[in-house]
This record gives sequence, C-alpha cells and structure tokens, in this order.
Amino acid sequence: MDFEEMKVIWDNQNNELLYAVNERALHHSVRRKSRNFKRLVVFFEIAVFVTMFGLGAFYATTPLLRGQQYERLVSSAILLTTAAYFFAGINYRRRREAEFESTLLGDIDKALWQVRNHVSRARGLRWSLIAPCCVAVGIDWIFPLGEIRQPWLFLFFFLLMATSAWGIEYELRCWYLPKQRKLEALRNTLVESDL
Repeated sequence: MDFEEMKVIWDNQNNELLYAVNERALHHSVRRKSRNFKRLVVFFEIAVFVTMFGLGAFYATTPLLRGQQYERLVSSAILLTTAAYFFAGINYRRRREAEFESTLLGDIDKALWQVRNHVSRARGLRWSLIAPCCVAVGIDWIFPLGEIRQPWLFLFFFLLMATSAWGIEYELRCWYLPKQRKLEALRNTLVESDL
C-alpha cells in the first residue's frame, strides 16, 4: 500500500514499531491525485467531443455548401449524434462528482467513482464512438456508387480503428485498473481501521 505520509510510533508495551497514517497528508494526496486524474479525463472528453463535432460539421459542409453528396448528411448526423451522446456523458460525470462529501472517505469514494466511470466509458467507446465513426466513413466511402475509391484507404481506416479499440483496453489494463485496485485497497483499509 502506498501511503505517502506515515508516522512511526514506538509501542513500548510490545517493543515494536507501529505505523499511523497522517490523515491530513493522505487527504491532500488523494485530492491532488484526483485533480490530476480529472484533468486527464477532461482533456480526453474535450478531444473526443471536438473531434466528433468537427467531423460531423465537416461532413455536413459539402452537401450544404455545394449541393452534392447528400449521403454525407447521414454521416454527419451519425457523428453529431455521437458528439451529443458524449456531451451528455460529460454532464452526467460533472453532476455525479458534485454529490460526494468533502471528507477523506468521500474524496476516496469520488476518486474511485471517477476511475470506474472512466473505465466504463472507455470500454463503451467501441460502440459509442468507434462503431459510429466506421459507419460514417463507410457511408462516405461507399457512396457515390459510380465513383471508384481506393480500397486500401478504407482498410487502413478500419485497421486504425481496430488498433484504437485494442489500445483502449491496453491503457485500461496498464493504467486505470491498477489505480482502481489501489483506491479500493486504500478505502478498505480506512474502513476497517475505523471499525
């Protein structure tokens, strides 16, 4: 267990060292790490939202400005709906984070919820982000039917999306699930010590 601030206490009765957690330092450490994690999540959310919204707007420009390739409106609608769904997830996260108490245990519960929520959302990206992108690009690639397209570009895009799906799971296993286990262990230790 990684407690940053511990005090050593000498137990005269048993002639051995005991360790006690400096609660204020631990609380400060949990808040600092939670803020750093939140910055990462907010950057991720902004990047995904701006990308989906930007791609949706890009797909809408050709049919609206040039009066051609109206199938791109379907791709635009898919991407803008994806952006709206992701924005709703951002609002849910912000509301939910405000519900936790500002105590040590409350901040640990909040940090644990943040990690679990991010893991859940990241795993859901396969269906809520990658799949809609593939459908939108697929529609754009297939239509218009008379035009010959390079199949290797389409295959490269799908390979890139498959790599992204694998990368998400790898990132979760290497970074976020260990963080979740540490927070769960810290919470369990604090709850057991209060009993």
